Amino acid sequence: MAQQEDRDVGDGVRGLAEPVMLVRGAGGGDGDGDGDELRKFRCWAFPSHNATVSVFWSLFLVNGTERPKSPAAAAGGLDHNRIYFDQPDERWAAAVPGFDVVVLSAGQWYLNSAMFYDRGAVIGCHRCPERNRTETGFFGVFRLAVRNALREVITRVAGTSSSSSPARPQLAVVTTFSPAHFEGEWDSPTACVRTEPYARGEREMEYMDKEMLRAGVEEAAAAGADARARGAGLAVEALQVTRLAAMRPDGHPGLYTRAFPFAEGARDRMPNDCVHWCLPGPTDTWNEILLQIVKRWADGVAIAMNHSLPREVRSYRPSGRLVGRFWSKPLQIGSNYWMGDFGSNPWKWVRIRITPIHRQDL
Repeated sequence: MAQQEDRDVGDGVRGLAEPVMLVRGAGGGDGDGDGDELRKFRCWAFPSHNATVSVFWSLFLVNGTERPKSPAAAAGGLDHNRIYFDQPDERWAAAVPGFDVVVLSAGQWYLNSAMFYDRGAVIGCHRCPERNRTETGFFGVFRLAVRNALREVITRVAGTSSSSSPARPQLAVVTTFSPAHFEGEWDSPTACVRTEPYARGEREMEYMDKEMLRAGVEEAAAAGADARARGAGLAVEALQVTRLAAMRPDGHPGLYTRAFPFAEGARDRMPNDCVHWCLPGPTDTWNEILLQIVKRWADGVAIAMNHSLPREVRSYRPSGRLVGRFWSKPLQIGSNYWMGDFGSNPWKWVRIRITPIHRQDL
């Protein structure tokens, strides 16, 4: 493969993705962002790092219709979200076959008023906007969204492989739910003013946060097992940030979600942001954990590739570099396999074709 492709998908990726961009761009000075709807769909290319990173805005991970932002527009029509769990969000799903690593992140938008649909039928609602509907909450449908999004990734990755051209290694990461920290009404001047993390044991994680965490972790594990059973070449991991995030009420913009909040003096009602995160801030730690997940996956892929070559093949020299010795089970003559160049760049991969070889040629 020519370069590393990272794709971040969801409604909470801004805090997770952007610190990575800032670090990489500052290092080489070659990062350039473009895209439509600034901050929603963007792509950065880093030639010196042989990497491309993309961000896809997807509120629900599956297809859905967002309620209008302005009260006037909402009063004139749709005043709630509509989410269709049997339909993939093609804005990101169509790009799946081209990625190496995808990070899924969502959750907070499921707390809003919404109707839930599957195959044209209503399957539930939260803060039900329509009459004669029974409240179902959002735990079950959030789990369903993560499950269906991962299933879509597996299906599209598996669809790129065949008996003669196996699926290349890919990684999907589910970022677990990130809690908010409002204390009282969201527009109270004191709703988000903490300046230090909670001390250990000072505050227990709330039931909602635990359930959302459990949904992400369990669905990631189930998807990983499904991908292995289908031979999709896809690893699935959970980036567990919920407990870390729950300890950091000091990491939000608070009143400073808008510039100069006290320019006109203090008011009884002032908007706060106790959901998104400051940069730099807690999300830098999440990125360090994500980096370790990716490195661990890459190391595992390298080991697997080493062990996939037959004993007769003693070494492989991409670009004239000796990369090691290989052994274990035989491969099929005439088949294609992905193999890493472990000389200096572990992200560089080449496709090799196994052909008959004579011992005197080694």
